[in-house]
Amino acid sequence: MDLTPGAKIGVIVTGVFFFIVGSVLIGAGNPLLAFIPYMCTGLCIAAIVGPVVGQSFVRFFYPDNVKAAASEYATVRAMIARHEFDDAVAELRQIVRAQPEALGAKNLLITVLYERLNRPQEGLEVAMQELRTATVWQDEHEKTVAAATDMALDLERRDLAMEALERGLHLCNRVGTVAQGFASRLDSLRG
Repeated sequence: MDLTPGAKIGVIVTGVFFFIVGSVLIGAGNPLLAFIPYMCTGLCIAAIVGPVVGQSFVRFFYPDNVKAAASEYATVRAMIARHEFDDAVAELRQIVRAQPEALGAKNLLITVLYERLNRPQEGLEVAMQELRTATVWQDEHEKTVAAATDMALDLERRDLAMEALERGLHLCNRVGTVAQGFASRLDSLRG
């Protein structure tokens, strides 16, 4: 989360205030009670420094991927905004070929194929390929499973809808609210 300049100033002022309160408590001979304002000061510092350190860490270890992904997605989103859906699909297919792990690009491709171009068969093929080859759960898979299920049902392919939900359950290890949603939807398809 990136803070606005006004919010940063507010956090800094709050941090300085808590630091002063903690120092006064130390001076008054109560170091145990000073712990609370010093913790609040630490949280204020973390709110300012944390995002900067995190972004620097990502850019240091993955400089090309971060820049490439941001620029490619910006180009694609601009194409979508201009209703250049076929061009967006071509660009997304290139991204997916170059970066097979780019689940965000795959989900965007699925969305454009299904919702913008009304080509659910192609979108379903992309989604099912991802679900069949994925070995580790990513949060983005929730969108993939939901889209695959919807497209399969639109195409009257109940078997593929059930397979998508079963793969989703397998990937998320059948744990959590996501798994409950998949299981509930799968039960309704079976019943």
